[in-house]
Amino acid sequence: FGLYTVGLREAGRFSLADKDEGGGLEQSVWHLLESLFQHRIYRSPQVVNGNKVRELTDVLAASDYGIFLIESKAMAVLNTSKEQITSRRAKNIESQIRKALRQLVGAIKSVQQGLQIVTQDGQEIEINRELLPHAIVLLSEMHSAIDFNSITAELFKTQIESRAMFHIVDLRELYFTRS
Repeated sequence: FGLYTVGLREAGRFSLADKDEGGGLEQSVWHLLESLFQHRIYRSPQVVNGNKVRELTDVLAASDYGIFLIESKAMAVLNTSKEQITSRRAKNIESQIRKALRQLVGAIKSVQQGLQIVTQDGQEIEINRELLPHAIVLLSEMHSAIDFNSITAELFKTQIESRAMFHIVDLRELYFTRS
C-alpha cells in the first residue's frame, strides 16, 4: 500500500512509514513549489567542479526575481524515542539548522563562482547568476525551545559573508504560504 503524488513533471509513490524521512520532506517541498516554478525547479541538482560532481542542494528553483536554494532537514520521528526530552529535541533541530546553513554557504559559493550546474541526468541548468540568491533552510518542524538568539546571530553573520538572503521556515509555514 502506498500513496501517489502527481506533479507537472514528476509522479511518485511514497509510504508514510518510509525510513527515509528526509526524502519524503524533499518530495513534499518539490510538490508544494512545482506549480510556482514549473519548469525551473530541480530536485538534487549537481554541481560540476573539474572532475568532481556532487549534489548542489536538495532543491534549486529559479525565477526572474531570484535563485532559490533549499536545504531540507527532516527531524526524525520514526526512529526517535518518545521519551526524548524537549531540550534534547531543540538541540537536535539547532544542529540541523547549522548543518543546513553550512551546506547552503557552499552551494552559494558554487553558484557565485560560476560552476556548471546540471540535472541528475546531466542536462545543464541555466540560471541568472546576477540575481540575489535566497538560501532556505526548510525544517520538517520548528520547536519553541530553540535558542533563536544564537541561530539569528549565525543567520545574520552567514548572510553578510555570503552576500545572499537566508531564511529558515518549516514545512507548515511553506504549505500555508502557498495556500
